[in-house]
Parts: sequence; structure tokens; C-alpha cells
Amino acid sequence: MRDKRLLVVSGGSLASNFPVAEFEARVRFVTARTDEELRQAVREAEVLYTWQIPENVPRESPHLRWIQLPSAGADHIRQLPVWESAVTITASQGVHTVPMAEHFFALLLSLSRQIAPLVRAQSRGEWVHDTRQAQIRLVELRGKTLGIIGWGKIGAGVAHIAHAFGMRVVGTRWSAPVPRELEDQVGEYEDPPWLEPTQKGPDTVYPADRLGEVLSQSDIVLLLLPLTDGTKGSFGQEAFGSMKRGALFFNLGRGAVVDENALIQALQEGSIAGAGLDVFEHEPLPRSSPLWSTPNVIVSPHIGGLGEHTRERGAHLFEVNLRRFLDGQPLLNMVDREGGY
Repeated sequence: MRDKRLLVVSGGSLASNFPVAEFEARVRFVTARTDEELRQAVREAEVLYTWQIPENVPRESPHLRWIQLPSAGADHIRQLPVWESAVTITASQGVHTVPMAEHFFALLLSLSRQIAPLVRAQSRGEWVHDTRQAQIRLVELRGKTLGIIGWGKIGAGVAHIAHAFGMRVVGTRWSAPVPRELEDQVGEYEDPPWLEPTQKGPDTVYPADRLGEVLSQSDIVLLLLPLTDGTKGSFGQEAFGSMKRGALFFNLGRGAVVDENALIQALQEGSIAGAGLDVFEHEPLPRSSPLWSTPNVIVSPHIGGLGEHTRERGAHLFEVNLRRFLDGQPLLNMVDREGGY
């Protein structure tokens, strides 16, 4: 009979801030550095902390009770046998909020302040001061409405920063049964008469089936949806047609949620003014994709969730959950198998 539970960590996933010594009396830690080591180690594991789950789970892992994913999403394991098993799965929603929110605003400001054309002009040694002649349109965020599609933990972080810019925020949330007004948590900067207060309505979260209402009033649309059977390809021609003409579109959720042909058509026809994309249906983005060369599109190689402290936050979340597991308490961030995320 085993006197310690066995924790398997794939490829050194735990950051250095994880307090291994505090658990050693109750847990034996094993690091699997190769695929074969991982396949062997899961045969005795009771807890697994890894992004990659080997194909012999759960068939050859009779003791396995819980898997903690370092990722926020679980779409990469929905086709694996473990998805249909009784093994508890938790994810790391929330640990990517800071880099994701900052990355979104980096993309947004790059488009609204036309940074890419200015950098190209710099490479030519060209002083572009007459922005009208150069057809560079500079847009202020103050007073604009931001629509967050899939307003969860990351969306809350984005909304917090948006308020400081003086923006109104609306969005959709699956758990919202009816539209609900929210209170501002951060006040905008005002300095009358030099800086006027904005005339904007209240922040409002809508049910997911009221997507059209959110899109029609949003100057900027941010997609943060997970990939499920219900969301795959769901943001297509009808959704782009519901957006304000000249709105900006951003996707930092999952690439396959968007119909990329419909996105390209909306960009080429000018119905939307630009896009900032961190995720794509096929990654890496194929060289043949028109998105590489479409004006007013910024391509980012799925790095929105990466930051200097992301791994430490993930390790801290796992620490909290491991304590809860050992004490028989409910775990945080349980994966909803029925919902698919």
C-alpha cells in the first residue's frame, strides 16, 4: 500500500516558486522529461500536472484521480480517451489574464494609432506628419464601446483597463440569463474643461444568444470564446455583418471559432476597418493565407497568454488546488465536459 500520493509533472511544467518541500510529507514528485517517461509514470500517478496527456490514460492509469492543465482551454484533449473517463480535469483559467489583457491593448493601440504604417515609414526614413495626406486615420479610444464576446476572467481584466481609457464595455456571457448592467470599477480620467467627461451608457453583460445586440453597438469587438462543438466556425458572415461598419475586430480566444473566409471578405470589402489576430484556424498560419498581407491586419503568433510571470501564476494555482485535493475540498476551475471547456 502506498503511503504517499504520486505527482507527475511533464517536462518541468512547475515553476520555481512552487513550494515542493511543503508537500513532500504527503506527495512524491516525479518529473517526466520524455513522452515515454510520461507514459510509464502515469501508471502509478494519482495526480497529473501536464498539458500533454498520453494515450494510455486512463487505460493504464488505474490510480489517476485528477489532471491539472497548465492551459486555460481544454479543447486539445476533447478527442482523447480521458475526456470520457471519470478522471477530474481542471484548467488554469485566470492565470493568463494579465498578459492577455495587455496583449489585446497592444494590438488595439497599434491599430488605433496606426503604429505599423509609422514603423514602415520609419524604415524608409520618411517623416509622416501629414496623416491626412498619408491616409493614416488616428482614432481615440475614449468614449468608444468595447464588445467582449465570452466575458470571463480575461474579459474582466480587459474591462478593468478599458475603463481607465474611458471606454464603455458590453459583452456576452453564457451564464447570463438576462441582460444585466454592471457598475464601473475604475473611473475614467477627467479634467474639465480641458478633458470632457464621456457620454456613455452603463456597462452591460448580455446572454450569449443576444450576440447581435452587442456587435451592433461595439466600435471594437474582442473574441475570447473557447473552442467547443457549439462555437466552432460560429463567428462568420452573419456576425461580421452585424458589426458596425468601420469597427475593429480582435480574436485572442480560439482561431477555429472564426470563419476566416468571412473575416477576410469583411476586411477586403471594408465593412470592418482592421483586425488584430493572435489565434488562427490552422497554426502556424499558412504562408498562403491572405491575412499576412491584408492591410490593417496584425498577425500575432499565439503568444497573447505568455508573460514573464505566467508560469509562476500557474504554479500558484496548482499549489492552491493541490492543497484542496489533499484536504478533500472542491477544486477550482473544473472543466465542464458537457460544455466542452
